[in-house]
Amino acid sequence: MAPRGFHKEEMEKIREKLIEVARRKFGAFGLKKTSIKDLTDECGIAQGSFYKFFDSKEHLYFAILELDEIEIKAELMKEFNGISKMNAAQFAKIIIHAFQLVEKYPVIQRMYFLDEYEALVRKLPAELIENHITSDASVFAPLFQQWREEKVIDSTLSPGVITAALRMLFILTAHKREIGENIFDESLQLLIESLASRMFKEG
Repeated sequence: MAPRGFHKEEMEKIREKLIEVARRKFGAFGLKKTSIKDLTDECGIAQGSFYKFFDSKEHLYFAILELDEIEIKAELMKEFNGISKMNAAQFAKIIIHAFQLVEKYPVIQRMYFLDEYEALVRKLPAELIENHITSDASVFAPLFQQWREEKVIDSTLSPGVITAALRMLFILTAHKREIGENIFDESLQLLIESLASRMFKEG
C-alpha cells in the first residue's frame, strides 16, 4: 500500500526520480557532499517524504549500486557464456574488462576508486551487506559448477572463496593512491592473472 499522500503510480515515479537524481549527484559529488535536501528539492517533494522511499541516503546509494551491479553482472555473464571452454587467459581478460566497465558507472567508481566504501558500510545494517555478498556468490555459482563439470577449474575452490577474491580486488581500487597510481593498473592485472592461473587447469 502506498504511503498517505502518494498514489501507487506517484510512488513509483518519485522513486525512479530519486534514483535518477541521486545517481547523478552521488556520481558527481559523492555520498558525503550530497544531502537528502539536494535530492528532494530536485524531485519536488518535501525532505521528510524521502523516508517514505528509503531509510537513509546510504540505503539509496546502496540501491543504486545494486542496480548498476546487476547490469555489469549481466554483461559479464554474457561474455562468460559466449566462451565454449573457459581458460585462465579468457577469464582474466573478462575480469579486466569488468574493471573497465565500472568507468561507465560513476557511483560504483566513487565507492571503490574514491574511498567511499568504508563510509557507506559503516552506515548500513550488517545484514544488508551480508545478503549482498551472498547474492554475489549465487549469481556466479552456476558458472563455477559448469566449469567443475567440464573439469577446467580447480574443484577445491568454492564459489564463495572465488567471489570473495574478486571482491577484494575491487576493494583494493579504493587504495589506488596508496599503492601507487603509476603502477596500480599493471599490479591489478598481475593479481587478476594470478587468480585466474590458480583457478584454471592448464591444457
